[in-house]
Amino acid sequence: MSHYVWVRRPEDIGDEAVDLHACVRLITLDPDRYEDCERLCVYYRLCDGRWVRHVKEPPSSYPDPDPPLYFEDFEFIHPVVAARDLYWEFDEKIPHELREFRTIVEDTEAYFRWVQENARKDGTILPLRSPYWDALKLELRVGDVVCRRYGKDNAPNHFRLFEEFQAQKWNITIPNPLDSEQTLKDTVDSINDKLLPESPIIFCRRHKRPAWRYRISRTSSQHLSSPR
Repeated sequence: MSHYVWVRRPEDIGDEAVDLHACVRLITLDPDRYEDCERLCVYYRLCDGRWVRHVKEPPSSYPDPDPPLYFEDFEFIHPVVAARDLYWEFDEKIPHELREFRTIVEDTEAYFRWVQENARKDGTILPLRSPYWDALKLELRVGDVVCRRYGKDNAPNHFRLFEEFQAQKWNITIPNPLDSEQTLKDTVDSINDKLLPESPIIFCRRHKRPAWRYRISRTSSQHLSSPR
């Protein structure tokens, strides 16, 4: 079963179709649950780690004599923004998918510094790109940023992992394509050992499976950009 919606990409032209039934769903405000609430606000975590915010609210002022009942919008947002919103809505609790951003969102000054470092000229926040493995150039990239470059085809386990992530559209975690858990551990450690300093991602293991995540730092934050 699928339920596709068009999600706005404020940093780019056009919309992207997203299947909401394949997402983690977090409701913060819902008129059906709270009598004094008119605004619906729902957050979705996609399988590739990106976040979508769904806002539905009555128009405050509308010149048309027959205004719509609601304005509705689906938009990609940065996970740090999702963490900040959910932190306040859930009484300073953060869902486990966003706990890595707690140190940023629980400190107001740190959050505003992060916003200043990552904001576009119009004040909105740049969502993160997905990684991309260029098998011809032997480069792992996030947008225009090279995370790791290989001089020759001499790291078959690295390449196998990248190819499998790419085949599964860079889901946050995938089944282990290597021959053992130890091989996976050694491969992840070897990849991370020579990631370039500006790489905004890092590899890890989750429940004996290969995984990757964004690492938010002063070095990598300037390279954050829109989804591929």
